[in-house]
Amino acid sequence: MRPFNTVPRPDFAVRAAGPAWKHFPENLRPVLFSADAKLETRDRDPAQIAMNSTGTLILFILMYLDTRIKPEGRISGECWIPALIYHKWGFTAYAHYPKLVLEEDGNWSWRFVSRVLTKAFDSAWVENEEEESSLRMRGLNALTIFRAHASLAAKSLLEWTRNNRSVDDTPGAGTSPEGRQVLDQLIARAHWEAGDYEWVFKKAKEVSETASEAEN
Repeated sequence: MRPFNTVPRPDFAVRAAGPAWKHFPENLRPVLFSADAKLETRDRDPAQIAMNSTGTLILFILMYLDTRIKPEGRISGECWIPALIYHKWGFTAYAHYPKLVLEEDGNWSWRFVSRVLTKAFDSAWVENEEEESSLRMRGLNALTIFRAHASLAAKSLLEWTRNNRSVDDTPGAGTSPEGRQVLDQLIARAHWEAGDYEWVFKKAKEVSETASEAEN
């Protein structure tokens, strides 16, 4: 899914894949981790890599709204995406996540937040120094944690979408009608952007026929 009409192309991305995700079009499958290589750091780099995660953050919001028990419930702790900007000396780690904020006019709205997790590993790959050797090990440990988090986030999203009978015939509790409708629109948009017009027209026909049957 193209966020804000952009086409993010990170140097490295981990995306949900495999038979378990066959009910999702490929370009809508969640990006769970991304990284960009940079020769030098620029002010726009964090925003650029944040765009890789926008589609997944939208899914996080939908999952939260659809499964929360009470209106003031907190969004789940796994609803954030790790990302890196790296170079030959090391990397800077970022976290991207959705946040509900109270605007000046008194209304609530969703914002996408990009925050630096740590710059401690900017020189993690520098060699031949005893202190930096320890830093490399901590850097590798951080990458392992990011991998585990990506797996957890993927599991949560997969369980939610599987319970959505509108996109998957697997029996389940089902999401709310509003949740199914929004998710269906995202899936249809993903097929359209991929040029799969036949799928879109087929689904539109099915919806029209179902509506006609309901009226009769």
